[in-house]
Amino acid sequence: MRCRHCSTELTNTFIDLGSSPPSNSYVSKEALKDVEQCYPLRVMVCDHCWLVQTEDFVKVDEMFASDYAYYSSYSTSWLDHAKNYVEKVSSKFYLNSNSMVVEIAANDGYLLQYVKDKNIPLKRYNEISEIIEYNKMDCVILMEILEYLRHKYL
Repeated sequence: MRCRHCSTELTNTFIDLGSSPPSNSYVSKEALKDVEQCYPLRVMVCDHCWLVQTEDFVKVDEMFASDYAYYSSYSTSWLDHAKNYVEKVSSKFYLNSNSMVVEIAANDGYLLQYVKDKNIPLKRYNEISEIIEYNKMDCVILMEILEYLRHKYL
């Protein structure tokens, strides 16, 4: 496996948690007696850029099947945290109607509702592939934003 950030070959295991079925997956009543499919749950660390990342074994369509049940917006305490976070970040970085917020892995949009309430333009993607597949210009803009943030804050 190669690092998702710098493409260095990953050789260092950060933690190995054995095997586990996909999270938030349901077993039907008919399948209760069957052996549930499990996958290695291993986290790797890049010895070049130090990005910590999962070693993926489950395909996206299996992980996020039609019966996928986790939605962040079900947790009122998490929503309170998200609202406070948007307040702090928008103040700290002077975000306004001339700004742009981009969220990748937006789940059900729980965070962006508070950005929208502040009339800050936003883009929402659940996967980076959505940007590339649907709008190449957004991909270029996102990469420019990430590069700007890297230089400004790292």
